[in-house]
Amino acid sequence: CLEDVGYEYYNELVWRSFFQEEEKDEFGIIKSCKMHDLMNELAVKVAGKGSTIIDRNKTDFDAKRLLHVSFDFDVDSSKWKIPTSLLESNKLRTFLFLSQNWEWWLKSFHKSFCATIASNFKSLRMLSLNGLNITTLPKCLRKMKHLRYLDLNDNQKMERLPNWIVKLQNLETLDLSGCGSLMELPRDIKKLINLRHLILKRCHKLARIPGGLGELTRLRTLSRFVLSKSNSKLRDSAGLSELGKLKDLRGELEIRNLRYKKDMVSELNYDGAVLKEKRHLYSLTLHWMLIERENSAAVEEESDVIINSMEALQPHSSLKQLTVEYYMGARVASWFLSLSNIVNLKLFGCVRCQHLPPLDHLPLLKSLELLSLTNLEYISAEDKVKDFASDEMMMMSAASPSMTFFPSLDSLRLSHCPNLKGWWRNETASASASSFPCLSTLIIGDCPNLTSMPLYPNLDKLLLERSSWKVLPSSSVLSKLKYLEICSVGDIEYVPEDIGNLTLLEELEIKDCPNLVSLPDQGM
Repeated sequence: CLEDVGYEYYNELVWRSFFQEEEKDEFGIIKSCKMHDLMNELAVKVAGKGSTIIDRNKTDFDAKRLLHVSFDFDVDSSKWKIPTSLLESNKLRTFLFLSQNWEWWLKSFHKSFCATIASNFKSLRMLSLNGLNITTLPKCLRKMKHLRYLDLNDNQKMERLPNWIVKLQNLETLDLSGCGSLMELPRDIKKLINLRHLILKRCHKLARIPGGLGELTRLRTLSRFVLSKSNSKLRDSAGLSELGKLKDLRGELEIRNLRYKKDMVSELNYDGAVLKEKRHLYSLTLHWMLIERENSAAVEEESDVIINSMEALQPHSSLKQLTVEYYMGARVASWFLSLSNIVNLKLFGCVRCQHLPPLDHLPLLKSLELLSLTNLEYISAEDKVKDFASDEMMMMSAASPSMTFFPSLDSLRLSHCPNLKGWWRNETASASASSFPCLSTLIIGDCPNLTSMPLYPNLDKLLLERSSWKVLPSSSVLSKLKYLEICSVGDIEYVPEDIGNLTLLEELEIKDCPNLVSLPDQGM
C-alpha cells in the first residue's frame, strides 16, 4: 500500500543520513527525527520556491509558484486575515497550521476565513483547520473536490459533520481527533470510497458509527469504533461484522459499548469482528458498557455469555498494547496467554474478575496496571492456573520450574483493589522463582488488605498510598531505591532503623500517616 511504500522511502533516507536522531516509541512507531542544517538547506534548495513556512512577519515569497504553505504561529480566524499576496497562489496544494494554541475557547471562528480559502485555493489537496473553534463546517468547502487530507482536530465545539462532506470523493484522511463534542458522523460516510484514515481520538461524545462503514475497504486507520447504546438504533449503526470487513486496519483501535446480555451479544455478532486476522494492529482497547447496580443479577445469569464474548474478540498475537475496561466476566479470556508480543497490559473496572491467568512468563510485558478490580483476592490463584495455561505454557513450566517471574516488567501499578491479599493463593508455589529482575517502578494505592508481594530487587521508585505497610520488604531488598513515598498509611507506627541502609535513596516523602510516632534516631 502507499503507506508502506512511503515508509520504505523514509527508511532509505534514514539509512543515507538524510534524517538523523530518529526517535521511536515503545512499540517501534516513529515519533520524530531531525535533519542536519546542511541537509535542510539542501532540501529547501531542491524544493525551490514551491514550499515555504510563513511567520507573522514574512512577506517575501513567490506566490505564483507556491505549492505548499505552512503557518508557524497561532491563527485566530476572527483576527487574522490571509495575506493578500498569498491569495495569488492559485496552484496551492497544501495549507497547514503548525502551531495552534491550545486555548481554543478564546477564539471566534469566522466563516469568511473558510470562504476565502475555498474561493482562492481550489486545487488544495491538504487543508488544516485545526484548533479554530469551528462549530459548523462551512458549506463553501463543498467546492474543494480535490481535497485528500482534511484536518479538523481540536475543534471542541463541533457536534456534527454535514452530510455533504461525503461528496469530497477524493478524501483519503479525515482527522477529527480532539473534537470532544462530536456526537455523530455523516450517515452516508460509506460514500467516501477513497478514505484510508479516519482519526477519532478523544471524540468522547461520539455515540455510534453509521452503518455501511465496512464498505470502506481501503480504510487503514480507525482509532475508535463505537457501538450504539440504543437498541432502537442498532440497525442503522455499524456492528462488529462491519469491523470484520476492514481487513487492513493498523495502529490503534478502541471498541466501545460492548454488551453483556445474551440477546445483544448475538445481535452485535462478536465473532464477526475477526480481530485475530488484523495483524497490523499494535494497540487494542475493549470497553464494555457500564451497568446499573440493579442489573448485577442479570450479569450473574449471563456469566458464560460474557466470557464467550471476550473469547470471540481474540486479537492477533502481534498485539503490543491491550486495555480492557468494565468487563463483567469472572475471568478473562484464555487467549491472554497467546499475547507473546504484548508490552503494555491494563485492566480497569473489571469488578467481577476473581483471578487472572499466569501472565508472569509473557516475555516482553513491560507495564502492568490492575485498577479497580474490586473482586480480586489473588492475582495468580494457584488452583486456577490449569484453567488458563496452554499446553505450551505447561510444558515450558515443567521444563524450567525456575523460570524468571515477569522477566521484562518495568512498571507495576495496583490501585483500588480493596480485597486483594497477595500475589498467590499458595505463597510457597512460586517462592523460589527469580522475580521482577527489571521492575523499576511500583505503585500501590487503595489496596488495604495487600500484605505480601514477590521480591523486587531492582526497584528505583516506590509509592505506597492508603495501603498496608506490611507489603514492603526489608531494606536489603530495596537497596537500589531512589524515591520512596508513603501516603495515608494507617498501620505504620515507626520507620525502621535500617532505612539508613538505603544509600541510594534521594527522596523520602511521608505524609498523612496518623499513627506514625517516631522516625529513626540515626542513619537518615
